[in-house]
Amino acid sequence: MRPHPQFPPGGAIRASYFLPFILLIASFDAFAWNKPGHMVTAGVAFDSLRGHDDDVIKKVTALLQHHPFYEPQWKSQIRALSAEDQALVLFMLASAWPDDVRMDRRFHQGAWHFANFPYVPKGQPRHIRGRDPDPDNILSAFSHNVKIVQNKARPDAERAVALAWIFHLVGDVHQPLHTVSLFTVQWPNGDRGGNDFIIRAKAENQPIDLHRFWDDLIIGSDRLRSIRNASILIRKTFPRDHLRELQHREFREWSAESFQLAQSHVYQFGKLPGSVDKNNAPVLTQSYRMNAKALAERRAALAGYRLADVLEQLFD
Repeated sequence: MRPHPQFPPGGAIRASYFLPFILLIASFDAFAWNKPGHMVTAGVAFDSLRGHDDDVIKKVTALLQHHPFYEPQWKSQIRALSAEDQALVLFMLASAWPDDVRMDRRFHQGAWHFANFPYVPKGQPRHIRGRDPDPDNILSAFSHNVKIVQNKARPDAERAVALAWIFHLVGDVHQPLHTVSLFTVQWPNGDRGGNDFIIRAKAENQPIDLHRFWDDLIIGSDRLRSIRNASILIRKTFPRDHLRELQHREFREWSAESFQLAQSHVYQFGKLPGSVDKNNAPVLTQSYRMNAKALAERRAALAGYRLADVLEQLFD
């Protein structure tokens, strides 16, 4: 058995099987890692468990069938699929669900998606000071939802909602800009995880915020075949036994990894040019784009493997 994470206080599928699901995901918006990005991570987790711990997959999908969205929405989307494919798609749906409900007051928890730990690069004036993140953040949310899933006295529907959040939060914490806010003379109040840091990916592109650029790096397509193939390719490119970071098994350590990467790879220790308005947005270099893409895919692989480990800990 693989070492489990410490909690704080497959092959390509025939596209014809997924026609209803393809219609479902045709209008995805871009959020954290973007929804297809979360689905890629879920696919990595599924493949990591398949054949190794199929009983965990069965227990996870059994609980997700109690999710409030299962009967009215998800069930009809997966009805025509094989049992294995139904499980895969449920993993994917669960991972994206917290972004699906951003406009639903019953379920939306905006603060849970991030923790804006302050980053003040060297050389900033003394009056530039960072602010600690809100205590209600991605770290506290993960711990909260783990406890709900572990408590079998709680209603299954509530545990299923918490499980979907766990899927999602493990993905979010691996996106470096979900763990940081940059404080400089240019952004004295913080850049809110790159949301106020405006760039152009290429000279011919429209200005966008840096957070969105990083969210969309894993995959730029919402087609299911592309999502599935991306999850398979990422797993082959980054095998579990080649990722030394997997020695870190605590959620807080995963957040710390992302924070360090935000400093070094995202903001380049405060040297990455950016703007506070769209009229003066600088263009990212080709080397930055290429390095960012490679890092995002590695983080997606780590998120998938770690999600599989979390699920094993919860359901084994």
